[in-house]
Amino acid sequence: MDEAIELFALPAGKRAPGDDDYMGKGDIGRWTRFAWSLKARHALRLIYAPGKTKTGQADLVLSYLTKGMNRNSDEISWKHLNTAENRNYFFAKIEQLYIASVWENQTEVWTNFLRTGYPAYNYSYAWFDPISVNPPRRFEYPDREIEDNPNVPRQPDIYSEGITWDKKPGRWIKK
Repeated sequence: MDEAIELFALPAGKRAPGDDDYMGKGDIGRWTRFAWSLKARHALRLIYAPGKTKTGQADLVLSYLTKGMNRNSDEISWKHLNTAENRNYFFAKIEQLYIASVWENQTEVWTNFLRTGYPAYNYSYAWFDPISVNPPRRFEYPDREIEDNPNVPRQPDIYSEGITWDKKPGRWIKK
């Protein structure tokens, strides 16, 4: 970060960012404040590091933050566009998994939808909207499992009880 801050302080040359700077909009001051904010975050992470004191690190963090991002217009972010070169990699993978699995493995498709809320379905053609009518959040235990396994727990309420990664109510996001 120190080197980046030093380079940002140099006069702009022929290769100064402009419209091609998708995240910082060509504003070197914004990038400099972003670098100071990253330094502050890094210093904060080192509070419990050997050889560091909590108060020393806290003072360092505060000094970095005075030079860091301090207004909403300083935001540095990447907005994923719906074009092939800018798509969010995670959502693109989930979409491909959905396409590959939708007719063969509905359990996996449903589980991925529960975990991620993606792909964003268009329910306008459906006779009901599963998000607004409290869809099942898990599958019931198969009868064979209940009959053959004395250790199987009670049958879950499939509409309100999530499993390990789905414990919070209200996770459904309408897109």
